[in-house]
Amino acid sequence: PWILLARGQAFDAWNQIETGLLRDLCGLTLREISLSTGRAESTVARLCERHRHRLAEDSEYADRVSNIASASLRKGAAIGAAASPDNCAVSDEGESGSDHLVE
Repeated sequence: PWILLARGQAFDAWNQIETGLLRDLCGLTLREISLSTGRAESTVARLCERHRHRLAEDSEYADRVSNIASASLRKGAAIGAAASPDNCAVSDEGESGSDHLVE
């Protein structure tokens, strides 16, 4: 686990990172993230806020999250490049609302 402190409490950073990247990279709404992760919408909102704050205030966190995001985007691009048109989930009309770079 990656343990961070917030208001004197230790917590695993991965939930915060997952939620923040679903919002920032995938453009999901708080409700969509809630449904995807099984977390309450209020929890998702709190995690997204903490993620934004930590990105702005903690350079180590920002660097690690940047590396995670870059690796995810590279992996997604490689998967997309390897997919044949018959296996692509995006329709001819370009509707890609359910396509995300999260596995």
